[in-house]
Amino acid sequence: MEIIKPGTKIDFIGRQKLFAYMSVTACALALVLIVVKGLNYGIDFKGGTEVQLKFKKDVGEESVRKAMKELPDLALEKTQVQSFGDPKEHEFLVKIEQVSFLSNDMLAKLCKAVSDRYGKDRVKRCKRTAEGVDVVEVRLTPVTGANIPKKKADDEKVDTNTDKQSDEKEPAKADAEKQASDAGKKAEAKKSADEKDDDAAQSKTGPKQKKENTSQDTEKTNASKQVSEQSGKTSKNEPETVTKDDMLKVLQAVGMEHFQVFRMGKKEKQEFRVVFQGLAKQIEQGLEKKFGQGNVKVIRVDAVGAKVGKKLRNDGILAILYALIGILIYIGLRFDLKFAPGAVICLMHDVLITVGLFSLLNKEFTLSIIAALLTIVGYSLNDTIVVFDRIRENMAKLRGSSLPDITNKSINETLSRTLLTSLTTLITVAALFVYGGGIIHDFAFAMLVGVIVGTYSSIFVASPIMLYLNKMAEQRSGRR
Repeated sequence: MEIIKPGTKIDFIGRQKLFAYMSVTACALALVLIVVKGLNYGIDFKGGTEVQLKFKKDVGEESVRKAMKELPDLALEKTQVQSFGDPKEHEFLVKIEQVSFLSNDMLAKLCKAVSDRYGKDRVKRCKRTAEGVDVVEVRLTPVTGANIPKKKADDEKVDTNTDKQSDEKEPAKADAEKQASDAGKKAEAKKSADEKDDDAAQSKTGPKQKKENTSQDTEKTNASKQVSEQSGKTSKNEPETVTKDDMLKVLQAVGMEHFQVFRMGKKEKQEFRVVFQGLAKQIEQGLEKKFGQGNVKVIRVDAVGAKVGKKLRNDGILAILYALIGILIYIGLRFDLKFAPGAVICLMHDVLITVGLFSLLNKEFTLSIIAALLTIVGYSLNDTIVVFDRIRENMAKLRGSSLPDITNKSINETLSRTLLTSLTTLITVAALFVYGGGIIHDFAFAMLVGVIVGTYSSIFVASPIMLYLNKMAEQRSGRR
């Protein structure tokens, strides 16, 4: 099947200036839109949380938006609610700038409560385990074990119904008191024995010996006191052992809710994890209170931190640049260096116009769009390579013809193949766009634009650029 009959002679090269002006204007407008208006970055690139909700009955977009603003315990900022997919499915996309339920203010409040209770010097760490995670790691100065109670039920999980910790006698202090008591009894026994022989000793030794005995008794008593004081001092300087129950009460005292406390490792390490309930779960529970139990279901949750989003955006841009550089090298080696710049400029033209349309229509720019752009680059290059390959073949066959005539003949010869390939691809992409659903809707739109623009550029942009660069090279060589 051929759409274009053999022998067709359309003067594409004769109209190259017109198409050049059209392409330059389109690229300039796209660039201005991207710079001035910018792109509507999705959570993949700017960070945030996207929750897909499904309702059992039709509740209306405005009702969901109002309910989101009235959710208790959640200070949601710049919440976006939009209908998603088939209206009969009652599905909505909720986009929130927050990544986690635990805000920075809540984290600061938590750390301050722990520091106020146990002292700043003892708090060695109080941070999130990772960006955007509802888990806080609290690490206190370890204890040596002297102040750890002998019997304490310290479960792995603590909730709001935990019992109070009972105080038990400290083993180190009990041992010290026993030593002090034994020393005091020995001193009293010695004193009693000395008193029985006091009359006999006094007649022989006189007042001087009696004074010496009194001095020895005083020294023994002071030694006993010193032992007792030292034992009390050791126990007093040892930091208290904090249990999960204690940590839970400290955080509840400052009004924190929806969390659990876990102890990490042995008691002596004094390391804890405070785990808050996820943002999606909070939203689901809040909406159930509004629309009824079981009427709301969370289908999907996507959350990306701001730093990760920035890295993904930079990596996406680099992926496109590396692809273009690789294509430039490949065409330069596979064909001729004069073909390579035209192919790369053609691909940049396709990508720029597609991204410009996303900016104009304020469509969401996500990682799936980066994937679509890379697909467009590959598709457009395929058509361009077919034309370049035919030009190279005709250059060997038609040695007496000029390069513009050879190029024009080659484009006409491959035109039927180019249009057939593009039409079959468009039918497939159009089906995805119409019936694919909300998840791949924007991806299919990018592919639709890319196939149309890529076909145009393979015919009207790539070859004229190749001719222009070849002409410039000839002029330079003629000057020499």
